[in-house]
Amino acid sequence: MSPGEHSKRRQAESHVKMATVRPLVNGRALVFGFSCRALAQSVRRAGLEPWVIDCCGDRDTLDTAASYFYVDSLDNLPMLMEIVSGWRSEGEFESVFFAGGVERLRELPHSITAGSNSPPFSRMRSWETWARWAVQSGIEFPETHSILESQSYGQNQPWLQGRFDDAWLMKDHSQAGGIGVSRFDPAIARRNCEAESDTGGSNSRLILQRRIEGQGFGLSFLSGEEGALTLGGVRSLPHHPHPWSEFIYRGSSGPIVLSPCDWERLDHFAKCVTQESGWLGVWNADFIRTADDRWVLLEINPRWSAGMELIERNWERSIAWHHNNICGNELDPLSWGEQERVIRRERLQSVAPVSKEILYLAKPWKVTHRASEAMWERRFQRRLSETETNWFGDIPVPDAELGAGFPLCSLFITLEDRSASYDRSQQIKDWIQQELGIPIALSEERCE
Repeated sequence: MSPGEHSKRRQAESHVKMATVRPLVNGRALVFGFSCRALAQSVRRAGLEPWVIDCCGDRDTLDTAASYFYVDSLDNLPMLMEIVSGWRSEGEFESVFFAGGVERLRELPHSITAGSNSPPFSRMRSWETWARWAVQSGIEFPETHSILESQSYGQNQPWLQGRFDDAWLMKDHSQAGGIGVSRFDPAIARRNCEAESDTGGSNSRLILQRRIEGQGFGLSFLSGEEGALTLGGVRSLPHHPHPWSEFIYRGSSGPIVLSPCDWERLDHFAKCVTQESGWLGVWNADFIRTADDRWVLLEINPRWSAGMELIERNWERSIAWHHNNICGNELDPLSWGEQERVIRRERLQSVAPVSKEILYLAKPWKVTHRASEAMWERRFQRRLSETETNWFGDIPVPDAELGAGFPLCSLFITLEDRSASYDRSQQIKDWIQQELGIPIALSEERCE
């Protein structure tokens, strides 16, 4: 099992299983994924009470959840279904929301959402369909191959030449957040192919994709029966060394400003994907924008993404509300025409972007009460205070034992002045290290 398949943090025993019940609001929503804090907060804003299953148990997640269950891995499908069945015995969920990590089990979302209107999750997780949808909508897609199938048919690909090739990336199709992505190495490719062949699978989860130079972006979309459109986007922060993958998700900033031409191009892409897939609800797509202004699709994730909280920050209604409305579980229903007008107005707001950076640990560390409380006092709020320059999210609970390389928390900083924002970022990192005694990994450091 790779490091990314383990839980983010090993909780103190009192937080392994936790169920604090709040009064019923309008309905219950199941929230599931590796880290669910931001999604649970969006669901709470939608007027639903979030019942959360995740691998992190962050302090702000526990504060938001109506009921919470900690799992140390997303791999145990029978256990996960047992948890959901137990909760459903107390009443059906009005809506279901997924965060990152569900890519590991393609059958999981369909199992949990059996009877829903949306098609199987796997339909949106096929690189062959991504390539087709990109071409149909006038967006590029990198040259991509299934490693196992290409090797089986003896195609003249880089691994047959026995050399390292920096022009290609290997990707584990069942992972997310940059985990499972690496520069091509023929020895690793052969080893993975042998392991994949041993499983007897006909469709490899391991792909080889030509590397594209440019700026990374995450774009969020909403699909309905009557249409689809772009919600907004965020800019990916640069990668830095990490023991799990040099391409691991570091964070993003946004919302980004797009030209009318870009909005039109991306809206067309959203409509094409929706017409072909039949998907309902929110989804995300990762792109590279090249120096000559070409949009290149990398992958599609039919779920909540980490950058969505930056997009919805000043919206009247949360993205979870819009997802719930489009899926037919109306709390205060809008027609598609009304909903589209609201979103088009919201996405053009002039608002200073915010940077959300994931801070990782350089060494193993046990969370102190002082450090957790200091971060909690400066926890991220949707409406940011003008007197504060930085905030924390995904705050660990006291006594949690975190391993080297594990995410500590998210650091939020406004970007009205980028040079000043960089100085503030460095200052707060110094404060974290020196005043709180937390061994965070800086961009030039490797985790031990």
